[in-house]
Amino acid sequence: MADISHAALEVAHVNINKYSLNDRVRCIRSDLFDNIQNKYDLIITNPPYVSISEYQKCPEEFKNEPKIALESGKDGLDILHKILSQAKKYLNKNGSLIAEVGFPAAKLLKKKYPRILFKWFKYRRPNGKESIFGMHGVFLCKRSDLPDSL
Repeated sequence: MADISHAALEVAHVNINKYSLNDRVRCIRSDLFDNIQNKYDLIITNPPYVSISEYQKCPEEFKNEPKIALESGKDGLDILHKILSQAKKYLNKNGSLIAEVGFPAAKLLKKKYPRILFKWFKYRRPNGKESIFGMHGVFLCKRSDLPDSL
């Protein structure tokens, strides 16, 4: 598990200990891939994806979260762009990237990166019915579908 936030890593350590995962999960303090050394079969991320204007309009309860965990530039894609441009270097040959993004960010990603083969997942309610939202906010990209550079 990698995160830039020391507080987030402390919470992760509590959960790792609680579920006896010390031999399977380690925490790395890193700004995206800066301190990552290895390659992985799977990278899962829920990066910041809220635009500056969206953040300013957010209800106050959202602002209980650190701003760095939510806001990602003018269009909400600053961090996602970095992830998409670097992930290939940190994935094994048959590896995949899974990311959750907001609905506005998902729409922009599809437009901005038409050559990337995103597989979008549908949100389902606990009763199994599809969500009422028209946009899907979780995608998978295989390493082979990511470009060498953006």
